Amino acid sequence: GGGGGGGGTEMTLKVPEGKWPDVFISLHVDSTRSQATALRNFLTAAGITSWMCTEIGAGVNYRHEIVRMASNCRVFMPLINSRWCLSGECEWEFNLVQRLNIQKKRPEIIPVFLETVDPDEYWIAMVRTLHKRSLEIICN
Repeated sequence: GGGGGGGGTEMTLKVPEGKWPDVFISLHVDSTRSQATALRNFLTAAGITSWMCTEIGAGVNYRHEIVRMASNCRVFMPLINSRWCLSGECEWEFNLVQRLNIQKKRPEIIPVFLETVDPDEYWIAMVRTLHKRSLEIICN
């Protein structure tokens, strides 16, 4: 059980050193913040901790914090729409997680497609990988 928050309010949890979130939610902030907040609230209600880049405070090295969280979470969950696919930062995050996944077999990558994206239009290998991964999740 926990304290109440107003509907639609974003919870910000300070992640102490050594206590890592279960899920890293990758989002295009301008276009998917509300969906990310809804997903986070759903995960929190289920007892699953999560983290988003919107929690990075002023004066904190953005890339260092992304690497720190990606290296220590269990699941990387990109919220995919066309703007996520066109974002250089989102591409950088995904490529980082792909390398970590190859090296350490984690974090697990579980994509959430918020709209249909054409694999031929965006980072072809990345989107194809995510489509294949989402099909594996659905089939298994």
